[in-house]
Amino acid sequence: MTQSIAGLDFQNPEDVAPRKTTAVIYGPAGSGKSTFASTWPGAYFMVPSISANELKSLAGLGMKGNVLVFESVDEMHQKAVALANAVRAGNLPDCHTLVFDNLTSAQLVAEHELLDKTGKDKLTWEEWNKFTKLWKDMVLYLHQLPINVLWITHAEVIEIKPEDGVGMSYNVGSPTLTGKSKKFIPGYADMFLYCDSISRGDAIPLEFRVHLKQKDVWPARVRTGVEFVDRLPSYIGGLTPDNRRISPTYDVLAELMGWKSKTQIEGSKNSQVSQESKPKRKYRLPKRRSA
Repeated sequence: MTQSIAGLDFQNPEDVAPRKTTAVIYGPAGSGKSTFASTWPGAYFMVPSISANELKSLAGLGMKGNVLVFESVDEMHQKAVALANAVRAGNLPDCHTLVFDNLTSAQLVAEHELLDKTGKDKLTWEEWNKFTKLWKDMVLYLHQLPINVLWITHAEVIEIKPEDGVGMSYNVGSPTLTGKSKKFIPGYADMFLYCDSISRGDAIPLEFRVHLKQKDVWPARVRTGVEFVDRLPSYIGGLTPDNRRISPTYDVLAELMGWKSKTQIEGSKNSQVSQESKPKRKYRLPKRRSA
């Protein structure tokens, strides 16, 4: 129930919350990040030209006519703004998800570009801050769009040592983001998803999983009510007891979250359709092998 007080406009969160999702998807090479992202409704990809493996993966997935390739930071920014304007103008009615694949390569492009321009072997904080501002502007611009935005990046393990040199050091998993983007981009994410793959032998299919909760040193989370999160499985995907692969897809995640299915969104007459929840029903995954 909302209140009415002079000068104040109280509203219900569910009435004003964005009806789309922003997610960071990270994991080692070959863990199914691009494949999982490609299952989202109306997926359009932005890919740096140096990301040869990602481009090969998208070609293998049959992606046609919806991949933007960029070679420089300026071109990345220009194409992101042009795509955003096209979405806002309704010129891309079938675009419901923008996938940036991947941040690791894009930051490498930026670093090499800045080093070439300055003629230095190492960048100063001031030089990095120029890139950071451009990056922040682009992230904020895309975040305001009425579509899903997925940021893909690789994973790394960081060893944390005690400051005083006393005690045990420990490992922490994180995306391969540099500088302020390590906190800035995840801070805008509703979901922080870790992907991995497991081989259990030549006779058993490779197992792909997308983790919704912490996996060993690898953080993962879904930003919603605590009780709802408690009911979520640790991951989607994996294998059934008879070794059949359960592919981690948008529709599996949507069933858990109470979102519209990919078919419902792509088949809608509206342009960027909200993910307004349909009545939630308890989702039961097939019994799987333990991790």
